[in-house]
Amino acid sequence: MDLDTARKIAKLAVRLGGIALVAGGVFVLGLLGWQWQANVPVSVVQVQGAQHVHPDTLRRLARVDTGVVMDDLNLGLIADRVQRHPWVRRVDIRERRSARTLVLGVTERTPAAIVVQENRPAYYLDAGGYAMPLVDSTAFDVPLLRGVTADYHPLKSIAGEGLTGFLQSLDGHAAASIITEIDVFANDRIRVYTRPTDIHPSVTADLGRERFGLRLKRLVAFHHQVLQAGPNPAVGYVDLRFDNQIVTREAADGRAAVES
Repeated sequence: MDLDTARKIAKLAVRLGGIALVAGGVFVLGLLGWQWQANVPVSVVQVQGAQHVHPDTLRRLARVDTGVVMDDLNLGLIADRVQRHPWVRRVDIRERRSARTLVLGVTERTPAAIVVQENRPAYYLDAGGYAMPLVDSTAFDVPLLRGVTADYHPLKSIAGEGLTGFLQSLDGHAAASIITEIDVFANDRIRVYTRPTDIHPSVTADLGRERFGLRLKRLVAFHHQVLQAGPNPAVGYVDLRFDNQIVTREAADGRAAVES
């Protein structure tokens, strides 16, 4: 073997050794990084999005002890625990391993009505019929709801099919701004009371048991076209249960004159 060949082989060996050294270092660093990721402890449980329930309450429900390794957490179980709070509709859990933080991203329920029992506000209902306890932090401008007889339950809908359908139809509807009270009867019949205007008193409106979206639309049209025009004599009751006609009564009849 001549000298030039020996030098080329030596240079190649040095290069291969350098490559092997770098590759080995990368492997070791990757292994160390994987081991660190797998053993990151939780130092902070952060709650985001909670407005009407205290973050400490949700931390207690989550039951995540500081110091526990993130890889040992059952995120589905933690989410289930947090969602047992009646104000929590959904929770998304994220791991921020670099900050050793577990983030609970909370989406709260939105009240659609406030249930009145024994002439006192009892609790809120959302559009799905789920009950939420009253809070001191905010007063929601939602209709009063009478006639709910089901027992309060924090984890399941307590509204019947008819009431749930009505609340879902009312959610985001223009009628929500003109309805102040709701009566629900045992047969799921819905009756509402409109907000009085400057020129017309409140009106009782029967919506029946179905097709609430259509009937709410007709109520809004009636409110704009008739009630805001100040009819004389004033309308006290309107029946919107019929597709081809609207039945009205004078305001002098009052609530007591409307059959239940």
